[in-house]
Amino acid sequence: MIWVLAEDIDSHADMVIHALQKRGAEVLRINPERLDERLRELSFGLEANGKIAGQLTYLNRRADLAEVDAVFCRNYYFPFAEDSLGKDADDLLISKELKAAFMSLCECLDCLWVNAPWDMDICENKAVQMQVARRLGFLVPELLITNNPESLQEFSASQDVVVKQLSNICVFAENGDSAKALYTHLITPEDLEHLEDLKLSPAFFSNFIDKEYDVRVTVIGKKMFAVKIFSQVFDESKVDFRRKEGDHEMEAFELPQEITDKIMRLLQHFNLQFGALDFAVDREGRYWFLEVNSEGNWLWMESALDLPISDAIAYQLPVS
Repeated sequence: MIWVLAEDIDSHADMVIHALQKRGAEVLRINPERLDERLRELSFGLEANGKIAGQLTYLNRRADLAEVDAVFCRNYYFPFAEDSLGKDADDLLISKELKAAFMSLCECLDCLWVNAPWDMDICENKAVQMQVARRLGFLVPELLITNNPESLQEFSASQDVVVKQLSNICVFAENGDSAKALYTHLITPEDLEHLEDLKLSPAFFSNFIDKEYDVRVTVIGKKMFAVKIFSQVFDESKVDFRRKEGDHEMEAFELPQEITDKIMRLLQHFNLQFGALDFAVDREGRYWFLEVNSEGNWLWMESALDLPISDAIAYQLPVS
């Protein structure tokens, strides 16, 4: 049996499940965010050899825990257990115990994860990503995380600088209908006139790479799908191609072997079976590592270029 941890509405998970079912796999889809409403039973222990034994019932589906071959993880969030929901002490304790019990189960499962949430948590730190990438021999932009205006002024005195969002969360406005997140933004002279605002919180800065195009590399196991994104066609996407997502000309291509080898070593370092990596390729053809996303989306490339990424993920998951 393959477990898929995903929200109820997730087209990426849908495609992987479809590919798994074409292979004849039995699939159980679990939304961790709705466990408090949908988990009917959870009972497990450990056998003499340390392997897990027990069962889980989610809605009307019962699963033998010893028969879980692999887990494809798209969502590992438990908002029902947050302190901010205004629950009384008893209900909050019950919610937190449910979360802890499910997480204990997940970490005891003796199976392949694509990807394991605890590995994704380690990989989430952008500064650590850049540190590891630099040690592996990638070209990596200079990095500054600061809330000191003078430090930023010194950093930007002789080079163009961008600011990026350091966290991965999207903050919703009070009305619940709009969300706030940061695109990568090129610092302007006007921005530097408001440096006092920086004191409110440290921000993530790096030197700007004057690029010829962007590259997104999606890795599943040993399979690699590289796509050139011609982001410099539009003014809006010259700094961050996501500002024009869906409008870009793209093409699949083969990476230089040197870059391929370094990418594989990077994913091995973070113990990732899946990763979406972004590079900027400069006017001299050099690859600059920007980041690796352990939860990256791929359907926008798969549909445009007919790339079998969902199938590759499904084939990475062992089917008994």
